[in-house]
Amino acid sequence: MAVLVALAVVPVWKLLGVLIGEGEVLAESGRTQGFAEVSIPAMRGSILDRNGVELAISLPRVRIAANAKRLGELAEEDPGAEGAFVGILASAVGVDELELMDTL
Repeated sequence: MAVLVALAVVPVWKLLGVLIGEGEVLAESGRTQGFAEVSIPAMRGSILDRNGVELAISLPRVRIAANAKRLGELAEEDPGAEGAFVGILASAVGVDELELMDTL
């Protein structure tokens, strides 16, 4: 009989120890292990003709958008900020700063 009581008490004791003592540590460990941000590009296959020659291929591209109204507000707030923004954007895209400034 004592063995059955011990078999019932040990799991309850362990459960209480986890809930009371180690609960926060284990919960934080679970949060860090449970989530991962992974970026997977959607690659598509090429379209081939019957001879295996590529008719159309998919190329990765980047789309950049700028809010002209917000850029205007930014220029009014700090005149140098617009030029700094355009400089960073132009170097990232590989375009001349003056050409980009005219476009925006």
